[in-house]
Amino acid sequence: MLKFIDITKKYNNKEILLNANICLNKGEIVGLIGENGCGKTTTLQLLLGYISPESGTVEYNDIDIALITDKLFGFSPDTPPLYLNLTVDEYLSFIYDIKKCTLPKNDHLSDLKISFSLSEVSNNQIKTLSKGFKQRIGIVSAIIGFPPILIFDEPTSGLDPKQVHQFYSFLKNIKKDHIIILSSHIISDLKSVCDNIYIIKNKQIENINSNKRNSNLNFNFSITTSLKNINISPNIEKLDGVVKVKTKEKDNTTLYTIHCNKNIKKHIISEFLTNEIDILEIFDNTSDISDLFSMEER
Repeated sequence: MLKFIDITKKYNNKEILLNANICLNKGEIVGLIGENGCGKTTTLQLLLGYISPESGTVEYNDIDIALITDKLFGFSPDTPPLYLNLTVDEYLSFIYDIKKCTLPKNDHLSDLKISFSLSEVSNNQIKTLSKGFKQRIGIVSAIIGFPPILIFDEPTSGLDPKQVHQFYSFLKNIKKDHIIILSSHIISDLKSVCDNIYIIKNKQIENINSNKRNSNLNFNFSITTSLKNINISPNIEKLDGVVKVKTKEKDNTTLYTIHCNKNIKKHIISEFLTNEIDILEIFDNTSDISDLFSMEER
């Protein structure tokens, strides 16, 4: 368990966080959002122990992180600090060594390279690679050794949709053994992978799912199918979390607009596939970050 307990942090006598609290549990993937200058980077630095608060404590399993010498964190910043003249293999081997990792080296690094499609560039110098490859190298660097807390700042920057899916699938597969924190401006991405999303606003950190002012921030999806298929609205409406289902027929297609109060996208898709319905298009009607803040101010 990772906790902020009454954290206050100032810069140049300006309060960034004031008596802020948060509690994150093992097995959770959590999202962290906030407008520029709200204290998002400061929050990550406090969690990592890079900086100290004016008051309050950051604790892991009820111990102040300042007193813990074990390697707790794997961190991938928005622009990974890479040694560009090294090859991918040389760099990952270097990270493995400085982390004093005890997992079988060749197997561990090979598995991670396969998981993030880096094997093909193992012997390439990092400086010759695209931004997407460099981003994935930074992500793998954070994961090496499987530290209990993994923190990623804007991790999908430079990744194509397939790579984003690959990354989030990997996180879901390992989350039971970790606390995973994602800082991002892409709300739809966070909603698809996170168990909870926290917003930094007015010097506080709040769970948007438990904030009554954000109660209308639902998980809404549009799914287009061929008109030849049966209408399964009654089946969808029975799913736990579905609030309302609307359908509209047009140009030999059926458009399902599905309003939910929690993220059950995979269950909805499963229902369509179980009924052998061909999905032509899926669209996530998710509010962007500006909508979240405008709702806060109403």
